[in-house]
This record gives sequence, C-alpha cells and structure tokens, in this order.
Amino acid sequence: MKKLLVIVVLGLLLGGNAFGEIVNLLCKKNEKIFSSGEYPLTIDYINKKIIRAHTNFVMEVNENYLSAKSEEAGSFKIYLLLNRMNLELDVTFYEGTKIDTKNSYKTSCKKVQKKI
Repeated sequence: MKKLLVIVVLGLLLGGNAFGEIVNLLCKKNEKIFSSGEYPLTIDYINKKIIRAHTNFVMEVNENYLSAKSEEAGSFKIYLLLNRMNLELDVTFYEGTKIDTKNSYKTSCKKVQKKI
C-alpha cells in the first residue's frame, strides 16, 4: 500500500502542469491594414501574460476563453479575447472608452512549435 502511495505522489509531482507551459500561436494579421502574413502570439500560463507584437498583456483564464488587456499606460488600450476551443482571436482597440472600429478585428490562430 505504501508503494502505491509513493507511486501516486511521484506521478503527481513529476506529471507536470498543463497550465505551466508556454504556448506559441501564429495568428493572421489584420486584413484591413496588411495584405497578408502572420504574427506570433505567446501565451505564458505561469506569469499570466500574453505577448503580441512586443506588447505585454495581463491575462485572465477561464474554461473557454483567455482574455487580456495591454499593460501600457495612457488612454490607448488593446484587449484580446482568445477562444480556447477554436483559437479565434478578437483584437479590440480602445481610445479612452471608445472602440476604435477602424483597427479592431477578428482573426484565427494556429498552435505551432518553435523551430529553434
């Protein structure tokens, strides 16, 4: 019985944490502004951050969505909402309390592995 308990405890300790990883995505660029291309989106579950185009976002996690708000000071803010089931990303730009519909967009992402 003690051996079984030791095996279970070691399995839990060495099994890792599904949320203790960094996930890399490639998301399509805003077609309103760019003709084509993709940009990286990095999700850091440990530090609860998303990094998009050299901008850090504070992340909140729930069962179906990751939501994030840019950390930059000032009236210009960016909000991200990533659907965890289909990897659809809503990028919403705010100037003060007003949504910037010209730059806000929806796009799709795909999970990738780093090459180097």
